[in-house]
Amino acid sequence: MDSKPLAGVDTRPINYSILDDLFEKLHISAPDLTFTHFTLLPLELREKIWIFAHPEPRNVTFSTATYQQKPSYKRTLTRFAHLLVNHESRCIFLEHYHLVFIGFPNSQPKRRVGGSYFNYEKDSLCIASGLRGLVYFMRRFPDDIRRVKYLDIALDGHAEDTFTFRDMADLKLVTLREIVPRHQLQSFSWHYWPDWRSTAQLLQRVLQHRYEEESCGRGQCVKLAMHYIWTHRNGEYISRDQRHEAFLSEYTDEPSEDILERWKEMKFFGLDGTPRDLPVVAAGSKVFSRKVEINLHGKD
Repeated sequence: MDSKPLAGVDTRPINYSILDDLFEKLHISAPDLTFTHFTLLPLELREKIWIFAHPEPRNVTFSTATYQQKPSYKRTLTRFAHLLVNHESRCIFLEHYHLVFIGFPNSQPKRRVGGSYFNYEKDSLCIASGLRGLVYFMRRFPDDIRRVKYLDIALDGHAEDTFTFRDMADLKLVTLREIVPRHQLQSFSWHYWPDWRSTAQLLQRVLQHRYEEESCGRGQCVKLAMHYIWTHRNGEYISRDQRHEAFLSEYTDEPSEDILERWKEMKFFGLDGTPRDLPVVAAGSKVFSRKVEINLHGKD
């Protein structure tokens, strides 16, 4: 039953600044709304409150420069407030967030600088430099990579089959997508379908080999998904190229519900379902996307 306002009663929100002025004029101290008994709560409840205050699932992005240059890195280590409140909040935060890639991008592995706090249960590790960047981090930080559950990989047109996911026992989802750092939105170069196809096929081959080794059943091992983006440029549909049409026909399986829920949780798309944080496109161009799950089980 819907409640109705009483006749003659002002139901507008209270303007507390007016009350503050009134208290000041009457020389009355304003009521203290601060909760001062937090430390008296049971430890189990305090722990739940600290965890509730932790960040939402994040896309933690790392990148290296091209293979001809030294790694480039924009410092992402953040001084979380949870580390500074008190000993209890710090300990609980460090139980869930681990400092990974310590020393990157410096070439001296003993220097404890750089890195980022990472929650293996809910954060996604995003490698903006593609499979070559992934191989770099696998070789330099094997212990940090081993526990990753959600891995996003950018396009790589020059990748080689020189890696394996064998040691990543907890891996649940690998997503192939455009990963565009915000400072590159104006200068980012789009990848075309041959890069998507070569990277997707390589990931599919490596992950299928893992299935064969572990004899995983459907739904028990890692999944591979792709969020493919292409454009119509000045009214010309680039997929008139028959090879592009053939590429599209290879990837038609829609992602499972758990993949879509994960992408929604990571805010890949806006409220209208369109991709977020896209690079700038030419005037008159339109952006199209296809969400697919790549079969790792062979023919059904």
